Amino acid sequence: MPYLDALAFARHLEATQGGSARLSVFALGLAPFISALTGLELLKLAVPRFAAWIAREPKAYRAAMLVVAAFALVSAAMQGTGISVALAAMGLVAEDTLSQVAVTVTLLAGVAVLILVSQSIRLQRLPIGGVWLVIALPAAGSIVAEFGQLLELLRIGAVDTPLVAAAFALSLSAITAIVFLATALEKCVRAAGGDPFHWTPILVWPPLIAGSIANFIVSLVFEFMPIAPTLSFFDHDTLWSLAFSLLVPIIVYLYARAITRSVPGAATWFGKRSVLTFVSLAQISICVGPFLASNLLSPLPINSTLIVIVVAFWAISRQFLAPRAHLIGQS
Repeated sequence: MPYLDALAFARHLEATQGGSARLSVFALGLAPFISALTGLELLKLAVPRFAAWIAREPKAYRAAMLVVAAFALVSAAMQGTGISVALAAMGLVAEDTLSQVAVTVTLLAGVAVLILVSQSIRLQRLPIGGVWLVIALPAAGSIVAEFGQLLELLRIGAVDTPLVAAAFALSLSAITAIVFLATALEKCVRAAGGDPFHWTPILVWPPLIAGSIANFIVSLVFEFMPIAPTLSFFDHDTLWSLAFSLLVPIIVYLYARAITRSVPGAATWFGKRSVLTFVSLAQISICVGPFLASNLLSPLPINSTLIVIVVAFWAISRQFLAPRAHLIGQS
């Protein structure tokens, strides 16, 4: 990050954990791009004809992605401006215009580079696979670090062994469920002569979109219903979990409808309703269960991010290992 005050930055690192990552050129990550993509996905779900149009016309798809990238960069510029002002208030950069503009431009450039990198990566079994991979790599590192901290707490006696064992068992169960879902979906679609590429987004997007909408609903409730925080049964976590659980099946259904209309050849395959029902239930269980139990099993990195990580690495493994397994089978 340019124009950082070295002494103030050193004090900041001493006072915070991971401060260097939050002050790096890639501090915003792909968050602005994901937010813009979420808007595009919501538009596709709301207007199936639009989804079918960009699915059939490569030029329309490229134009839509350019618009998404433009919105993402505008959002990144706004966020970067806010961060530069905050850094100036913290004394980490000078309060002059040049320093703040340099910080904003740097953060904007970081987002632009990540967008370009993500768009240059293609995964055969996952649309916008590069985006998910760019998100998955650092997120996987964060999860490993969280478990490392949990093991360190176990070593010094700050947590009990059953807590750590439960965290590992739940995480392994979640990963296994995600891999099973992805593999089952691929097999069912292939057996019907379809392409799994069109259906794998249903593994990733519903929990992300449902989580965003649930956050918005909870914010509205607590903003316009002052009595809500005083009700013991109406706390933030419970309301979010309820909204999320109701939204996921709806979004999965909307995705199935949009995919069916966009790709007629993928309309029918054996076990479709059962697999999609299981997808919804698994996404709810993975995201809501640990979320409600976070006070007992903290830190427990099981959420929609874990789904993104596992699906991204599953797609990579299938892309590079499946052809080799096929060749070995033929030999």
